[in-house]
Amino acid sequence: MHLPRNIYMLGQCPQTVPVSQATQMAKPLPKQQSIDKTKVWTVFIGGAAGLFLLTIAAENNKSWFPAIARANEAMAVARKRAEEAEKQKPPSDIPATAVPVPKPAVPPPAAAAAAAASDDDLPPLEVESALLEAEIERRNA
Repeated sequence: MHLPRNIYMLGQCPQTVPVSQATQMAKPLPKQQSIDKTKVWTVFIGGAAGLFLLTIAAENNKSWFPAIARANEAMAVARKRAEEAEKQKPPSDIPATAVPVPKPAVPPPAAAAAAAASDDDLPPLEVESALLEAEIERRNA
């Protein structure tokens, strides 16, 4: 590549411009265009929402993120099972009306000592809730 000769001479011949000539040639800067900030914010927020939706769509793509897709499917199955369990009626082996169990006349010594040592006095369990808890423990065992 061949450069013109005058490019080499620029460094050797410094030129100065008198202040009067610079002020005569000076022009005011052009007016800045007014920017509609509403449009800028609309584009910014719209772009952020679009990016968010794009990332959600990408995360649900099984080929790109298989672990996230499997976790989403597992959560959907668990949610469906929980909804089905709520719709089912209570088990038939638990009676709807429970017979109250009489309290023992004299509590065992360990239970009496534990009750005396505790600061909070909790009300006794309802008979129905005791039966339900017993059923839950039986099923989990």
